[in-house]
Amino acid sequence: MIVRTTRKSCFYTWEQLFRGNKMRGRQVNPDFFNKARQGSTHEQSIVSNSSLTKKFQQARREGHLNLSSVKPSLVEVPRQVFHLDEALEEGEKFWEIEPLRSLDISFNAITSIPTAVGNLTTCHTIKARSNKLTGPLPAELFTECVALRILDLSQNELSPTIPEEIGRLQDLRDLSLGTNKLIRVPQSLFYLPNLRVLDLSHNQLQELPPGLSCTTLVSLNVAHNRLSMIPSLAALTALESVNCSSNQLQFLPDLSTLVQLKSLDASQNQLTDFPLLPRRQSKLNQLVLSYNRLTDVDMTTLELQGQLSEFLIHNNSLTVLPAEIEALQALKVLDVSNNDLQDLPATLGYITPLQILKLEGNRIKTIRQTLLQKNCQDIKAYLRTRGPSLIHPHETEEDGLAPSAAPSAAASYRSTSATGIARQQPTPSSPPVNT
Repeated sequence: MIVRTTRKSCFYTWEQLFRGNKMRGRQVNPDFFNKARQGSTHEQSIVSNSSLTKKFQQARREGHLNLSSVKPSLVEVPRQVFHLDEALEEGEKFWEIEPLRSLDISFNAITSIPTAVGNLTTCHTIKARSNKLTGPLPAELFTECVALRILDLSQNELSPTIPEEIGRLQDLRDLSLGTNKLIRVPQSLFYLPNLRVLDLSHNQLQELPPGLSCTTLVSLNVAHNRLSMIPSLAALTALESVNCSSNQLQFLPDLSTLVQLKSLDASQNQLTDFPLLPRRQSKLNQLVLSYNRLTDVDMTTLELQGQLSEFLIHNNSLTVLPAEIEALQALKVLDVSNNDLQDLPATLGYITPLQILKLEGNRIKTIRQTLLQKNCQDIKAYLRTRGPSLIHPHETEEDGLAPSAAPSAAASYRSTSATGIARQQPTPSSPPVNT
């Protein structure tokens, strides 16, 4: 409660008045100030209840209930959430009540979800992120709330798993379980027929169930777990984004069938083998393999990534950057910093779209350091003076840059030296003379 004094145009709290009088040596009555504090708390409670009442009235009119970030924070879900047709306010009519379609109780201090959540049979969205949910979650959430399309339970303390009944949510599209304490997830989760987005990041998962067959899944995030392997993803043909960074992976499953894949982040693992990337009509746009144990770049599938614009492979143990990297004619960002590279291929200078090239932290001795510290265009211009393009071998620096090549241009590459650097063969100035 705020008290306005009569002598000054300012406001004080009861706590400030109590301390101020005590410091001035004045006699104070603790009981008076304690009652004042209680009255202040009671007034806050009244304001809070009044605010909730308005939210419930709005929910009955519109079918959407937003109880996120309530002050003071909710420690339990109010009973009225599940019984909106009770305790109507003056002027409200029960036949005008809209069925509840979305509920947001995020950013509170709620510790559990009651079984009464089964009453929300028409609700298609439930958000309960950033609470203190520990589980177990009631089975009614999955067996009765069959209209759910979006379920957000992230940033809680759920452990060790979620009920197998989650497989009953046949219409579920978006499931967020990130930042919990899950050790495993049920296999039924990967059989949901309409699931598109699955976030399991920042948990304690040690494995994923085998036989993943959610053919509608577009985004899979399992970053920041304890996974040592990922089962086959071959059946997940709709996948566009895979984030498996910050795990303990030593290899990735075969990704060659994921023709819709646009983004792959496998950074901060223990990879020693270059992954098998999509082979047919690849749409891969971003590839992040930084902070692993890779020693080479396998161009077998990389040269087919005609739409790749960002390739991050810094902080590995690369010794050679192959000349065939010129096949990446859509590449805009290349980060090979903090590796063991000793030289750069001349063909790198013929990737026209390349705008950002990071090279620091290598052992390149064949190019002056002052040049390596210049901008990308200057480095590319120098590299073009060292050798021809593999796609357009007769193009020179004076003739101008060759036009962008199609992804299939890799097939026309000439053979390169063992170091992977393309070198121009000298042309004799005159025919040899017979003696």
